[in-house]
Amino acid sequence: MNRIKSLRLKNKLTQTELAKYLNVAQNTISYWEQGKYDIDNESLTKLADLFRCSTDYLLGRETKNPVTLLEELDSMDEPNL
Repeated sequence: MNRIKSLRLKNKLTQTELAKYLNVAQNTISYWEQGKYDIDNESLTKLADLFRCSTDYLLGRETKNPVTLLEELDSMDEPNL
């Protein structure tokens, strides 16, 4: 599974929701996830910002796992009063 799909699923986003955020068609997301189309630079940068990871990670050039949005929220402890 490619990293765009993996991060999208970890963050509980549909292809349609992600497409709206990136201002692209839903089938474009599907094609990126299937490896049929290469992602454009602007969308790649927006995805890296959204998922708080590097563009290299999204492109498979880096193996370090990013901190996803949900993991970051889950790891926050409430202060003890």
